[in-house]
Amino acid sequence: MLNESIQDKIKSALAALTRARDLKPRWGQRQMIAEVANALGDPEGPGFLAIEAGTGTGKTIAYTIAALPVAQARSKKLIIATATVALQEQLVFKDLPEIKRHSGINFSYQLAKGRGRYLCLYKLDQLSQGV
Repeated sequence: MLNESIQDKIKSALAALTRARDLKPRWGQRQMIAEVANALGDPEGPGFLAIEAGTGTGKTIAYTIAALPVAQARSKKLIIATATVALQEQLVFKDLPEIKRHSGINFSYQLAKGRGRYLCLYKLDQLSQGV
């Protein structure tokens, strides 16, 4: 169960981001935010969730806005893995900068991939230790 402080942070981040980008949150997006936050915020739960939604439905905003406050409250790092290089680049060069700029959530992010354009375990280990 999420405490009220985390819920408020998620709500205000979504409101700030949608207002700044002149977007309207969709019902499915709000539902996804709640499901992600509850899955990650329940210390007794499994900590994972599978969601399927079409292109352009606001998945990145939903899982990021939900997961960041939960990770921060639990003093955890958030790792986002994508299936394609195009999604990696969209996340790092477009979505995360916009979310950081407009949501009111203070966070940093890094790309941890090697020459083969896949996750580099060494870089991941270094980033997870704050190096």
